[in-house]
Amino acid sequence: MNEKQIYRALFDQVHSSVPVKGEFFMKIEKDVGRKTAHLKRRAVTIAAAACLAVALCAATAFAANLFGLQDLVIRQDATSRPTAGYDGVEKTVDLISLQGWEESPEHQATAEWLAFRDSYDPDGAIIASIGNSPTGLEERYGLYFVYTPEMAEKLEEIAARYHLNLHTEIEVFDGDAALTALTGGTLLQSGNTLYSGYFYEDGSFFFEGYLPRDGAHRREDGDSIDYQFNSLRKGSMSEVFLNIGHAEDYRQWTYDTASGVPVTLAMSGYKALILVESDGTFVSVNVLMGSDAEYGALTAEELEALADSFDLSLLEQPVATPTAPTADYSACTSQPAEEIEQFASQVRQLVLNRDWTELAKRCAYPITVGEIRYETEESLAAALAMLVEDGYIDSFYLDGFAAETCREMFCNSDGVMMASGRIWFSEVLADGASAGLKITAINVS
Repeated sequence: MNEKQIYRALFDQVHSSVPVKGEFFMKIEKDVGRKTAHLKRRAVTIAAAACLAVALCAATAFAANLFGLQDLVIRQDATSRPTAGYDGVEKTVDLISLQGWEESPEHQATAEWLAFRDSYDPDGAIIASIGNSPTGLEERYGLYFVYTPEMAEKLEEIAARYHLNLHTEIEVFDGDAALTALTGGTLLQSGNTLYSGYFYEDGSFFFEGYLPRDGAHRREDGDSIDYQFNSLRKGSMSEVFLNIGHAEDYRQWTYDTASGVPVTLAMSGYKALILVESDGTFVSVNVLMGSDAEYGALTAEELEALADSFDLSLLEQPVATPTAPTADYSACTSQPAEEIEQFASQVRQLVLNRDWTELAKRCAYPITVGEIRYETEESLAAALAMLVEDGYIDSFYLDGFAAETCREMFCNSDGVMMASGRIWFSEVLADGASAGLKITAINVS
């Protein structure tokens, strides 16, 4: 089994033995030999968690979900994936998105990203060659399985096309107070107990917990219903997915919970799920039991009781569904805003990757940098590399691009401004016809 197959085997299910993301990446580091991506961290305080919570509003409500598991299955080449083991016999499984139903931009982006990942570095040779060395991509992509500039560029492209933000920070928590601050109330009811979890900068969060069976206290396996709770905010891109075996193995029904929120319940012999969506959030609860005796003999009544033990009404946080960019760039181009911001995202990534050869291909010539005029891609790429060596393009210069959102950028008749004026681009003409978007100025002080 190569490094990439090991990663897949680890990530095909959200394992209960790896309760928080940081520990999950440490497990991958141990098994794969890949250097752990740096996770930006702050002190875990109630104030920190509270600042992420979006104000609650009763104006929105969960709708009864008429979709089923099949509408979560990632319909790409990654839908059914060989799973190593079992005496060498390969088996196929259904993988579902935990971001939303198949028509949502979050679902489509995840499906496309996973399909790309499956086709990229198929024998694991690239990641094996990197080994434990830093990639230079940790700061921006530490929360994603990205280890080459090509992967980073593809991730940025997909996120921009679906108008999604990438996660930038993650924080671990292990107390009810932080969870209460995140949700604005007491999410866990009726003896439901938190183990530990983590949250992202946008208010998305994950935690593991358990509900005692028949009022018992947790003493050993079998005394409780263990689960993993995912609440993912719309508008952000996540690469988390779940191996559910086969969607057709599940009995599915709609249930009105004690908190007044209708949910979709699904149960097979080996696993169960609780699914619910609001205007701004998609919630999935992965129950680590099934109806078969060898998987805990979970009953439909127990699954409904588990659903009742969450006050899901607290998650009715209104966030507008992502829409196409509305910025006006008509002062310098007739190109649609979506294409302009996607071009900006590509430029941003090339600068951060210090890929001067590809950046030079996106420039209009002649172009002046400093006081020197460049006529060709080759001469410009060489000059930019020299500016790095001479310290003109330094960490401060690159920080401007790291902070660039590539959304609603300043624009005038000279073009679109990026990174506080470090780069300008515009639609250029050649022989009276549009030659597309090109970089027209690179400013280095």
